[in-house]
Amino acid sequence: MGPGVRGASILNNTIRNTRTGVSFFTGSAATASGNSIDNTKGSFLVRSDNINLSNNAIGAHGNEWDIVFLNGVSDAAYSVSPELNQKLYGAGIMALSQGNGGMRVLDRRYGSNGLLASTPQFGNRSHIEVSAGSSFTATDDFNLGNGLGNLRQPLASIDAAIDGVVDGGYVNVRAGSYIENVVIDKAVTLTGAGSSGDSPTILAAAGGNSMLINSSIGADARVAVSGIGFDGVNGAHSGFYLAPNSVLGELIVTDTRYQNHQENGFRIIGRATGGSGLSKLTMKDAVFLNNGRVEGSQGVGDLLLFYFNGDADISDIDI
Repeated sequence: MGPGVRGASILNNTIRNTRTGVSFFTGSAATASGNSIDNTKGSFLVRSDNINLSNNAIGAHGNEWDIVFLNGVSDAAYSVSPELNQKLYGAGIMALSQGNGGMRVLDRRYGSNGLLASTPQFGNRSHIEVSAGSSFTATDDFNLGNGLGNLRQPLASIDAAIDGVVDGGYVNVRAGSYIENVVIDKAVTLTGAGSSGDSPTILAAAGGNSMLINSSIGADARVAVSGIGFDGVNGAHSGFYLAPNSVLGELIVTDTRYQNHQENGFRIIGRATGGSGLSKLTMKDAVFLNNGRVEGSQGVGDLLLFYFNGDADISDIDI
């Protein structure tokens, strides 16, 4: 769509096997709806504030990215600016994704080397893919780096993916072993390949906690973790730890496995006065083996809920 073209409609097309599906240049105004786009580097490349995208869909093979915001898109277009409110920005990006069949949104305006300014503190992708051993760098991404984490160029680190995804976004972690300390500081859905079996996703930090929530994410926020095995073989104290100063509306943990941790497989510790900042815990399909191998001040073992006074729905647990 050329510069300055206005009033155009792109409706109900099937576009596939091209580098770009549709490109909207600066000053254009258009509606794109009901299109199916497949096997491209970018389904919609947007350089204008006046593009209405709705009810579009991803084809069978998928695309590198689906909706990409580039130069020409102003700070407050399509969502609240993350400079003002990261949660509302994330909600706007995810609403755009969900309104277009779960399309993956890459916002080049923000993140490390963002086009408006380098803002590494802001996640700028709706969905991020992670694969152990991936070696892609900014050089592979037009020397920017804020567009890595797509299906073709996954990130190597779960923690980097959480940094890069918007509030409320999705991180998919492929099978493999990850030796890192993951800090969750925003609402996110984190999905592994499975906690056991032939090709599991294993998180095994070298000391500390393999996965930690230690901040105020929000009393109405949700974190969901599934399909991950936590292993203390490298010296992790705990597999999953929600610390006393955390604030979170709901934590959903399904299909997880915790083994060989020095203190606890899974632990939530609240405050002596006021209890836990977690309102609801849902845990289902968890296996615990050989945790609690050293002494801990709040007690050791498989599953520890200490000063927790929220709601809990715990089922199908093997200890």
